[in-house]
Amino acid sequence: MAEHRISSRAASGVRLVLASLGVFWILTISVSAVGQSGRRLPDWSEKKTSPPPAASEPAPPPTTRPEKTPLVVTSHLADIVSGSTILTNEVSDAIIQRLNEAKVFSVTREQEMNRKEASDRAKGMADGYVVWFQLETGIDQVGGMGAGYDSQLYVSYIIYRPATGKVLSQGHVYQRAYGSPGGGPLPSPTGGTQIEYRLRRAGREAAERVLQALGKPPVPGH
Repeated sequence: MAEHRISSRAASGVRLVLASLGVFWILTISVSAVGQSGRRLPDWSEKKTSPPPAASEPAPPPTTRPEKTPLVVTSHLADIVSGSTILTNEVSDAIIQRLNEAKVFSVTREQEMNRKEASDRAKGMADGYVVWFQLETGIDQVGGMGAGYDSQLYVSYIIYRPATGKVLSQGHVYQRAYGSPGGGPLPSPTGGTQIEYRLRRAGREAAERVLQALGKPPVPGH
């Protein structure tokens, strides 16, 4: 009886082993067939994601021209040169022309005013400057209106700051005599005298000094 039970258990064990071998053989054949067909088993661990949209490039900033600095040019007709309105206008025209050539200022000419009035005018400005000038001479007024009077005139100028009305810079520009160092030859003036021509040159030189005081590049061709 005991021998019969052992035989039954052994037979069951054999059948289990044979079944396992059959399953293993079937799996082996399936994997081999898939490999030979060139197919790849899907890898569900990889998740396909679409690439992020490309960021759009920012638009270039609009090109704007820098605003020009306001500049007021005014003058004072001193008593000592009460008869030199024409010469004062020659200097004023030369200063304004030279400053406009720099193309960095918005230049306006205003009516005659003295130093205090020019300072007050600058106080009322949010930005920009006031350029004030007058013609002066070292010759005394009494008995000084002779032949050499006009040749002694020079440009005395002041630059006033905005808001405060304080002096930024000031100086004097003298006439350059014919053949003097830096003066160069003076051509025959057209529509004016030698004095008018020399004072126009002094006005242009005063404008160059204004450019320098305001940190602007010099005007080519001076």
